[in-house]
Amino acid sequence: MKHVISTLLILIATASGVAAQKPMEEKDRLAISVEKPLGIDNENAARSLQNNIMQAITLNGLSSAESRFTTLVSASLLSQNTTNTAPVMYVTELEIMAFIGDLYTGTVFGQASFTVKGVGKTPDKAYINAVQQVKARNPQLKSLILTSKDKILAYFDAEFDQIIARIDAFIKAGDYKSALIEGNAIPRASADLYNAVTERLSAIPASEKAGIDRSITDSYYFSGSREERVSIFLQ
Repeated sequence: MKHVISTLLILIATASGVAAQKPMEEKDRLAISVEKPLGIDNENAARSLQNNIMQAITLNGLSSAESRFTTLVSASLLSQNTTNTAPVMYVTELEIMAFIGDLYTGTVFGQASFTVKGVGKTPDKAYINAVQQVKARNPQLKSLILTSKDKILAYFDAEFDQIIARIDAFIKAGDYKSALIEGNAIPRASADLYNAVTERLSAIPASEKAGIDRSITDSYYFSGSREERVSIFLQ
């Protein structure tokens, strides 16, 4: 009998452990977009860098879906030299700058800077090779992403009462559009705030909820294009 009880306890503990380790659904992850890299004229190199940054975000447990939070990456040429070998090879060194910020508030949550080198038979190939050295598992990128994630969630924890108060005031005044826009801007990853806001928004008539999409939410917080807004991180 003791053996049976012990076996059942082990099975229960194992099942609980598996449940605790259940992967977070994509919709519940904090989303951080990745903008097209700046300072890179070669489209293939720019696309490669953007994809690697997106992969870095995914590897660190976040979503790279379009979001109010975004990553801006730029590349600056530091040097380009030739080797004393035959055939001659080109060596390019780039400085990579990366920022993670909030398009709605203009807040920068983190930034990182590091250098990469590339080698190629032509200047273009050396440049592309340098860009390709920015790997998804780059430790500086990992630190940037995780630090920014913590700061973003801490921001919503600190603003909890103020956000709830604003949404309550909007609903009381019948300004459902503002309430919905502000509520939709809350990431699911900030679970307590998201659930509290969702409960309040559920009281809004369904007819008032139509048409509140990403573009309307963006225009509520800033004027101009998304690309123009992104440029604030370079100022």
